[in-house]
Amino acid sequence: MANIASNAIAVSLYAKMPYDQLRDFAPITRIGITPNIILVHPSVPFKTVRQMIDYAKANPGKLNYSAALAGTSPHLTMELLKLQLKFDIVHIPYKIGTQAVTDTIGGQVPINVSNAPLSIGAVESRRLRALAVTSAQRISLLPDVPTMQESGVPDFEVTSWYGLMAPAGTPAAILDKINADMQTALRSPEVEKRMLDVAMPPSPTTRQEFDQFVRGEVARWARVIKAAGIPQQ
Repeated sequence: MANIASNAIAVSLYAKMPYDQLRDFAPITRIGITPNIILVHPSVPFKTVRQMIDYAKANPGKLNYSAALAGTSPHLTMELLKLQLKFDIVHIPYKIGTQAVTDTIGGQVPINVSNAPLSIGAVESRRLRALAVTSAQRISLLPDVPTMQESGVPDFEVTSWYGLMAPAGTPAAILDKINADMQTALRSPEVEKRMLDVAMPPSPTTRQEFDQFVRGEVARWARVIKAAGIPQQ
């Protein structure tokens, strides 16, 4: 099971990897994608992403946000936004993403960035206010929450993704068979409903499409990590 952290971000984040992502694996299919959400405590005056950014620009380094550890998708979401719009906000890293959400609910940190499945419950219960989702389209579980692009950030899209890979050299006939079976499974009503219930709509691909997608993600996050000055671990 491949994902954005281990199979795209880690390539540039870690100095010594026990595998070569682009050489040692044969992509089979992407399974699903889920956005991150930018959230604030209800006491925070920001109602939009633009209001948050305007405040950060006027008060550089005075805003904090909670997110999982450096190099995770939520952390790099904000780093990409900082690079694109040129503002300063301080990352408070958490080993466990759920604790980052909990501390924002508790008011210890005003802003949080997290994967949608971790934080949707807090939004629905009004313990946190969602400013935007990072996917290209709104999600069905939070239909009133705008996308980043709708919030005035052009071409901004970040999703956490999951997919299947096999060892390099696996016969093409086997890869094609698994891909076909996954396509069937991901299109079944039961699987689709379950995935939508956790904010991860199915997004199957051909083997070639998944290969191109992963290569694009590796290159994209390498640029962000370098530009943000995130040290290798």
